[in-house]
Amino acid sequence: MNFVEFVRENKASLLQGWFEWILSNYPEPSRKYILNKDAPFTNPIGYNVYNCLLKILETIHEANFSSLEFERAIEGILKIRTLEGLDPWTSVNIFEYLWKRYCEQSINCSDINDVIQSFDFYEKLVAVSLKKYVEIKERIAEIQKNEIRNRYGKILDRLNEKYSLLKDETNE
Repeated sequence: MNFVEFVRENKASLLQGWFEWILSNYPEPSRKYILNKDAPFTNPIGYNVYNCLLKILETIHEANFSSLEFERAIEGILKIRTLEGLDPWTSVNIFEYLWKRYCEQSINCSDINDVIQSFDFYEKLVAVSLKKYVEIKERIAEIQKNEIRNRYGKILDRLNEKYSLLKDETNE
């Protein structure tokens, strides 16, 4: 059984376990609250993570990995994980849970070719995650750069105004 077939057969059970695994980085008191996936306004993190995971599993189930919906779902999870302050590999490797569950199942599998093909697929999933992670980090850096420019640019403008006024006064 390859990875896609594994996801197709176990989609419902994988979703809840994956959701809990993704949120396992949160401290216990917060995690209990965040695991409530049915409250979009009072718990946007849990709600968004759960729905993004569901979309990812649906696109894997349909073998539609190049869709914009698939990339947006990955990006939705990575935006949250990037801001959590996790190390880059932990942030990016959101598919680790699925891969480990697949490996546990495929130990009994006699066809090694399925496992090899599935590992190639897993690498592609992680590559998409890594690409999205880098894009998010670049956007954050750009926002920070613009914020610094806005803050300190105003100070420089004020200093220029002040000194140009003094210069004009001395020239007259």
